This record gives sequence, structure tokens and C-alpha cells, in this order.
Amino acid sequence: MALNPKSFLYTIDSASAVATITLNRPERLNALNFEVYTELRDTFRALDTAPGVRAVIITGTGRAFCTGGDVEDIIGSLFSRDAAGLLEFTRLSGDLILSIRQCRRPVVAALNGTVAGAGAVIAAASDIRIAAESAKIAFLFSRVGLTGADMGAAWLLPRPPTSPPGWRGARRWRWESPSRRSTRRPRWIWFPPSSGKPKPRPNACGIPTFAKLTRRSAPSASQGSSRHA
Repeated sequence: MALNPKSFLYTIDSASAVATITLNRPERLNALNFEVYTELRDTFRALDTAPGVRAVIITGTGRAFCTGGDVEDIIGSLFSRDAAGLLEFTRLSGDLILSIRQCRRPVVAALNGTVAGAGAVIAAASDIRIAAESAKIAFLFSRVGLTGADMGAAWLLPRPPTSPPGWRGARRWRWESPSRRSTRRPRWIWFPPSSGKPKPRPNACGIPTFAKLTRRSAPSASQGSSRHA
């Protein structure tokens, strides 16, 4: 079945078998709303067994990769929900991260610009993160007194290969919640060496070529091996 999401861009290069998901709400810095959450979850679930797909890139349009949940479309709406409604949304956001972790295709996060909140967790859930010089990464829940939520970030960050520094570095990052620019580079994100020349696009750092390399070890749709959750 062909994938045809409405809330973001989806393309597939048939020659390289690399699928690209592009968050496309640049006027909102690619903040997520309920529709985007749902379609991202469903898309990653489908990509797990999609024929002709060997690797996946997720990136964003404009100045941001993803700045988390939309303050107007999601945060405001959640205030009017009862406990059952809040649990429903919590499960939706967690299912998105689980669908990325369970997808047997290598998932490459191409981090252009701001990566915050839910966007940072999506990056952490991906297999590989490659950041442009413009990337700025921040986990935000600790700024409002929460450290165990944020769509599973507390589980993702301490685990290799997601976070080579281990528990102490990951916990400190979540608790202190710094905004990491490329001058202070966390080791779980790869920043390509700068040539000193201007790049034509914020995320022009060889992502499609890198994804073509990672697809070589990806299982085909007929193979039954699975990744850890």
C-alpha cells in the first residue's frame, strides 16, 4: 500500500530505496500537532515492512527540524482533557517513538536548525543523527520540573549506541537542559566536518548518501529480524 501522509512530505527514491520524511510546517518551526503525531506513527509502522524501502531519513523544512508539540494545537488542547484524554495522548506520543525504535529500516535524523522537546526525542530514537552547523538541541521538560517523561527520553538517552557518554552525562543533560549548539557537541550526534564554505541548504550534509550506505545492512521486507524496542 502506497504511503500518502497529508501532514508532512513523504518521498522515496526508487533507485536508492531511501525514503524521506520531511516535516513541513516551517511557519510553526515544524511543531507537531495531533495529525502529525498520528501520521508519523502510522508511517513508521508501515515502513517496517514496506517493500522497496531500505533506509529512512527524517528531516524538517526551513529553520527547524522539529520544536516539539505545538503550543496552540496541542498544549492548549490538553488543558481541557480529563485524565483519560491525557493518557490517550501520552500513549500516542509514546507509540510514535516505539514505532521508530521498532522499524527495521535504519532511521537517519537529519538535524537542520532547532531540535527541541519531542523533536529531540525523535532524534534520540533514530539510529543515526547527523546535524547541520545550524543545529541546536534541547530537552525541555526539566525546565518545568519534569524529568521522567518527554516521550521516553529518560529511557533513550542512557542507552548505547544512542548515548555513548552513559548515565551520568545523559542525566546531567536532561536535568540541566542546556541548549546544545554545534560548538558544544554531544557525542551521540555526528556533526560533519565544516569545510568553511557556505552550504546551499541548512541540512546539506550528505544525508542521502549516508542513508544509501546504511541501507546495505537493512533487512528487506521479507526478512524477519527485528530491532530492540
